[in-house]
Amino acid sequence: MSYYGAGGVSWDFVGIARNRRRHDNTAIQQIYVTGCAGDVTAGKYNDGSHANRLRLAERLYQAMVKAWDGTKRFPLRQVTFRNTQLTLEFHPAAHLTEAALQRDLADSKKTVEARILAALGLSSRRRVAAGRPIDMPCIDFGRAQIVLLPGESFIKYQLMAQQLRPDSFVMAIAYGECWPGYIPTDAEFEDAFTDKWLWVAPGSETRMRAALRRVLTPRP
Repeated sequence: MSYYGAGGVSWDFVGIARNRRRHDNTAIQQIYVTGCAGDVTAGKYNDGSHANRLRLAERLYQAMVKAWDGTKRFPLRQVTFRNTQLTLEFHPAAHLTEAALQRDLADSKKTVEARILAALGLSSRRRVAAGRPIDMPCIDFGRAQIVLLPGESFIKYQLMAQQLRPDSFVMAIAYGECWPGYIPTDAEFEDAFTDKWLWVAPGSETRMRAALRRVLTPRP
C-alpha cells in the first residue's frame, strides 16, 4: 500500500507495525485483520516514497498501543456462532458481459492484469449464475461481536454494523468472500463510482444491510 510496482511481495507498513507490537510482549501473538476499507487507504498520509513506509508504520503502531491501553474487559459468559447468506447481483455494464470478458481473456495483446481481471469477472459471473450465495458469519461474545463481510466493503458498512448494535462492540472485518470486489453503498453508486475491481450491481446496500441485521440480531 505504501508504494507499488517494485515486483516484490511485502507485509508493508501494517506488518512492520504488527511485528513491532509483537516485540512489546512476546507472549502475545499479534494478529492483524482489515476492516471495511474498500474506500479507505493510507490516503493523505502516503506520498508513495519508500521512507514514508516507516512513518505510516509508526502511526499504526501508536494506534495499536492506544487501542490496547483503552481495552475494557468483561467476563466471558457465552460464545455463539451465527451465519446468514446473501446474494449480490452482477454489474450490468457492457464491458462485463460474458462475451466481453471472454474476448479480453483470449486477447494475447491485453496485459496480464487485464486478462486476470477478465478471468476473475468470468468466475464471478458464473458463481452468481449458479446461485451460490455469500456467507456472512458472526461470532457473538455477548458484549462484542465479530462479523465477516464480503469483498472490499466500503467503510459505511462497518459503521452500519456498529450502528445496528449500539449496545455492543462490533468488529467488522471485510475481505471474506472476495468475488464482489468493491461493494459501494448507494451514495457511491449515485456518484458514478466505477473501478476495474467492481463487479456488483447498484442496489447492493439494501441486501448488505438486511444481512447485517439478520446476523447481528441475537436469536431467542
